[in-house]
Amino acid sequence: MPYTPPDLATFAAVFTDFADIAEPSYDYWLARAERVIDTDYGDDQLHATMLLTAHYLASQGIGAGTEAKVAGFAGASRVKSGDLELGWAAGATGNSTGGLTGTRYGRELRGLVIAIKGGPGVAGTGAFPPVVNYGSA
Repeated sequence: MPYTPPDLATFAAVFTDFADIAEPSYDYWLARAERVIDTDYGDDQLHATMLLTAHYLASQGIGAGTEAKVAGFAGASRVKSGDLELGWAAGATGNSTGGLTGTRYGRELRGLVIAIKGGPGVAGTGAFPPVVNYGSA
């Protein structure tokens, strides 16, 4: 079945934390996700694209879920609501877990990435740049 980009209504029906997001935000992060998720995902391409979109949105603090609400506060040692008081541990910046592990959407996608794209790595063993034989001089 060929990939068809999900519209916002379909995405929000599956990922209900994003039911009230603005279409421009959705369109932007969907386009970013589509640059990463390719046809190698086969029948899981749509799901993987929506997971990465949800991960991007939550990481930006967009959406109604807890992960979106605390997106900028990872590594905080103290957060107070009345008269806003924030405190970070020494050296803490942004999302302390980083990458796909920063949201539940990213963690689920990471499993797909490993299953589909994982495997043994290939290392080059030849000279660089390659030696080209142009014939005898």
